[in-house]
Amino acid sequence: MDIAEFFVGEIDSVVDERNRVRIPVKIQGLFGDEETYKKNIVLCPGAENCIYMMTNEQFLYMMHEHKDAQKTGDNNVDIRYYMTAVYSPEIDAQGRFVLSQQLRNHANITKDIVFMRNLDQVEIWDKKSYDNMKSKYSGYDDVLKKLRI
Repeated sequence: MDIAEFFVGEIDSVVDERNRVRIPVKIQGLFGDEETYKKNIVLCPGAENCIYMMTNEQFLYMMHEHKDAQKTGDNNVDIRYYMTAVYSPEIDAQGRFVLSQQLRNHANITKDIVFMRNLDQVEIWDKKSYDNMKSKYSGYDDVLKKLRI
């Protein structure tokens, strides 16, 4: 795959007054063509108070990896709680979806957001939280050493 074929970096956006979010065109292509991408997106709580945006296949793989954990009491309760916030959004003709109250609360989102790519999934962040996370770094040198790049 050519790097020009997929989204990298970050894109600023907003949640409108009706709690709708427009999916940037660069990101839509990660989830399929113009017809199929609308049925191939799953939103779920992510680490560090972000929202994971992934394909159906990625979500099913993630759940498959945790299916044995579901067989024990405490893990079953945790998975059940987690799954209450997971959903496939209905996407309108303008490429917008309603961001659920549960996920907005999880990510502390009010209005300004950032879409960013983290390896094989997209993350949606509250802009202030995202800027705060990035402010912990003074540059890329230490990151490059840690990642051995």
